[in-house]
Order: sequence, then C-alpha cells, then structure tokens
Amino acid sequence: MKFYYSIFPLALFLCYQINLKAQTVVDYYQLLADYDDDIKLHAIYKEGDQWYTNGVDDKKQAITVDEKNNYLELKDKEINGIFTLEVSVLKKADGENLVAVVKNHLDIFLHGEIHILKFRNGRWSDITESVMPNITYKDFTEQSLSLAASAFNPALNHHLEFGFQLPKKGSTVLALMQTQILKERCANNDNSVREYCASLSEISYSSVDLNWDAKNGKFVIGKRQ
Repeated sequence: MKFYYSIFPLALFLCYQINLKAQTVVDYYQLLADYDDDIKLHAIYKEGDQWYTNGVDDKKQAITVDEKNNYLELKDKEINGIFTLEVSVLKKADGENLVAVVKNHLDIFLHGEIHILKFRNGRWSDITESVMPNITYKDFTEQSLSLAASAFNPALNHHLEFGFQLPKKGSTVLALMQTQILKERCANNDNSVREYCASLSEISYSSVDLNWDAKNGKFVIGKRQ
C-alpha cells in the first residue's frame, strides 16, 4: 500500500502536466489572472457563443476569442486612448507550449510591450529576453547619416515607440510603428509634437515580421514592410 500512495502524487502531477498542454488560450488566460493585474482586471465570461469582459467603466463588451487558433483579444478605454490586450499560445516543436501576452496603448503614439511566458510546476516565468530579438525604432528605418546623428536622441527614442500584434492565425508576430496620428498633428502644425515631426522622414517601414522558430523556441527578425 505504501508503494501505491508514494507514486500517486507523481502520477497526478504527470496527468496535470499532460492536461495543461491540451488547454486552450482561454484556460491559459484564466491561469494568468493570478500573475497579471491587467488580466485579473479584465475577467472574461461566455454568454451563448460570445465571450465578454467588463471594461474600466464596468460596461459589458464583446471580445475576440478564437480557441481553434489559440488567440484572444480585448480592447478597453483608457485616459486619452485605447488599451488592447492580446494573448496567444506558441507551440514549440518538442510539444511545449509558451504563452505570449501583448499590451498596447494608442494615444498620439502606439506603444506596447510583449511578454513570452512559461508555465511550469504551477508558476509563471517570464522568458522574453531569451526568446525575443532586440527590436528598436531603428529597425523601422533605412540607415542614413542623418539617422546616425540622431539615433541616441532621448526624446526621439522615447516618442518613436511601437507596439506589437500577435498572430490571429499562424505564428508570425508583428512589431508595428503607428505614426498616423502624429503625422496628422504635424500637418496641422501642432506645437505639442513639433520637435518630433522632422524625425518622421526617417521612418521607412510600418511593420517588422518576427517569425517563430518552433525548433529553437525563439523569434527571428524577418521582412519589413
């Protein structure tokens, strides 16, 4: 009897790990609620075939949940802008699942962050630095002497920010440079953004592909558009 009791916790643990690998993006989202305050704030629930969350104004709003492609997206209002939260599941060639979380803020600029997370032994760990290449605003430009002269301007580095978009299908993440609002303000001679307008001419691309290498469990920089 002692033998059977000793292996039961191990068997239960292995069963839990197997079940975890089979979970959808919704299951991972629920697990993330104890790890991430923004996800905890945006609890999701299903009515019929549609998923919802309650925004900061406590109003019910529909969200996108694609369990087949393991993708989830919700949007919420924030002061002077829009907050977007995306979650998707990344599959490695060895069968391990990682979870990607993107948080974007859109006001004058699009600025966001991406985190790649691993769930093991009941705990989340952030492995972004070992999975993501180092992307800066310079990846959206053609190299030139004028850019080299301003490349380390703190104001330029701060305001020419970019966000991310997780794959709704497939496995390619996009790094996105959204400058349309800034361009419109520059065209209207808005003094609040005047110091950044000259730098817009350096931006040649609006997106950079980050291709998922399932074998090595990393993203690599791909084409620019």
